[in-house]
Amino acid sequence: MKKYLLAGTALAGFVAFGGQAFAQAEPVTLTLSGNVDFQMGVGTEDNEIAGGRDRDYDANTDGEIVFNFDGVADNGLGYGGEIEFDGVTSDGVGIDEIFGYISGGWGEVRLGDKEGPVANFSQAAPVAGDGIWDGGFGTYITGTTPNTGGFDADLGDVTTIHYLTPNFNGFQAGVAFAPTDTAGAGGPEDLTDSAGVGSGPANAGNPNHENYFSGAAAYGGDFGNVSLSINAGIGFAEYVANNADDDDYMNANVGVNVGFGGFTVGGSWVGVLETAGGVEDTNNFTFGVGYGMGAWNVALSGIYSMSDLEGGGENEDITFGAGADYALAEGLSVYADIVYFDADRPGGANDNDGIVGLAGVDFNF
Repeated sequence: MKKYLLAGTALAGFVAFGGQAFAQAEPVTLTLSGNVDFQMGVGTEDNEIAGGRDRDYDANTDGEIVFNFDGVADNGLGYGGEIEFDGVTSDGVGIDEIFGYISGGWGEVRLGDKEGPVANFSQAAPVAGDGIWDGGFGTYITGTTPNTGGFDADLGDVTTIHYLTPNFNGFQAGVAFAPTDTAGAGGPEDLTDSAGVGSGPANAGNPNHENYFSGAAAYGGDFGNVSLSINAGIGFAEYVANNADDDDYMNANVGVNVGFGGFTVGGSWVGVLETAGGVEDTNNFTFGVGYGMGAWNVALSGIYSMSDLEGGGENEDITFGAGADYALAEGLSVYADIVYFDADRPGGANDNDGIVGLAGVDFNF
């Protein structure tokens, strides 16, 4: 299980508690990991953008590079950090996460650009292959794509303070606070909702919401031949004036997965209960079943998404995917997916449905 957290107590207090461990000091070590993903896909859809398609297929390359550094002080205090470069292509690279941590028997604190516990503890129904949760199949669609982005509804890798409790017999919880819904070093643009503040361009870096508080908990355990994992989280942020909808933000999620005999069955609910941008609320439901045997993984998964719009009407999306992946060697796997989607929009003019098939090779180090 991943680790994530928040703190509202002085770091000096954590250092004092960390000294109780008396573990042997370890020098800081650097670990490099990442992947290169090559993918080809073909899609067909009923409602393309104006001008239609020149072709139905395409190829894409993506990558990730992650630097982790970890050490242990003389008093047993753990510390380190992570810098993650995501979306690595020949055209450029972006920094997805950058944060440091301090840990001990009392738990762990993370400081920096990292999603909070609502995302860190979240889980959805099982997937295999490329999966459908990140909406990558939309690369091969030109018209309206379905909403698959509600996996956790957290605000993302914004500049955050986290605290995560120790793991107590499979149970773990975390809380977090972020001043704004933006990431990075901050500055005058983050301190106001007015346009053109400081040396930046108008509205550059201005948050739509601020004071984001979030918390989540998860449990994982085995009961004979059956495994159970469950999570729940909630977050709330306040509206600021350049949000024309004058709405606060509230998100929540719940997920359950049960495993037995190589099978995993599960699902989740993710809700954005208050939001902006012309949407009253959004509810996403994931469901699916997966099976793993040796180097093989297969899964059938789906998402149902419904958004109530402030102007009336609703967006309704259904997405089904079947995926498989196979490990050829350590750090080398192949995968394939086929995805059906149906996106309905008010008035019908922007409705779209279709099928996407894709396959790829994933190189990991």
